[in-house]
Amino acid sequence: MIETVRYHITRIARHGDHVTALTQRFGWKAFVTNAVPTRLSLQDAVLCYRNEYRVERIFNRLKSRVHIAPLFVKRNEQLRASRTC
Repeated sequence: MIETVRYHITRIARHGDHVTALTQRFGWKAFVTNAVPTRLSLQDAVLCYRNEYRVERIFNRLKSRVHIAPLFVKRNEQLRASRTC
């Protein structure tokens, strides 16, 4: 016997205290993209995010070997290039 069930949401109620308790216990993880669903599904977006760790780890190894540090500036005048060989 095969039974198909379809649910229709008629109302949503937020349980603030319960959400707060769970947030403190588990935290949040949000995935945001501007890609349309036909280009990038939710499953594909999550897989891309999970693979990001591998890419970041590779760059971290590279930065530690060549002593690269991030540089944050607000104005173009703060940038100056020098060439050392």
